[in-house]
Amino acid sequence: ATYFALSLETCTTVGYGLPGGGNAFFENCPSVIVTIYFQMLFSMLFNAFLMSVFFLRLGRCDTRGGQVLFADRAVVSSEGAGGGGANRTAPTTLEFRLYDASSYSPLVEAHVRLYAMRHGEGRGGKGKMAQLRVDVPDDDMGAVLHTSIPFVVKHTVDSYSPLLPPRCRR
Repeated sequence: ATYFALSLETCTTVGYGLPGGGNAFFENCPSVIVTIYFQMLFSMLFNAFLMSVFFLRLGRCDTRGGQVLFADRAVVSSEGAGGGGANRTAPTTLEFRLYDASSYSPLVEAHVRLYAMRHGEGRGGKGKMAQLRVDVPDDDMGAVLHTSIPFVVKHTVDSYSPLLPPRCRR
């Protein structure tokens, strides 16, 4: 009981001495040891509850995921193609717009990654996923978005793009 009382006093930082020269380990009063033990147990559980509420509130990814709005349609365009202009070799791009709908708690340093899923390829015909290169915002710069204004994300469909049809590859 003496070792348990010493451990309990160390954990709860009650102290090792009593005023008036009394015994520091409450040898003659086991109810104080039990009271301090349950108080320490309650305190630890309460701290764990508060920390879990704090981290739960901090990591609300479900509600934050609905705050980024994507356009209903994506645009595949080739600037200058078919218009009779001088620039007939303009690159084909895939573009879509996104926006952060919440001005109360905006996203800070959001990044974008694009993936294409080819069905029927890969093992067992389940599909194959390929990452697309993002041109705007630039992948080399981390593809950081500024979502407080509507932002257009662009991918160039070139010979390295998984979106290029197989018959057009070199």
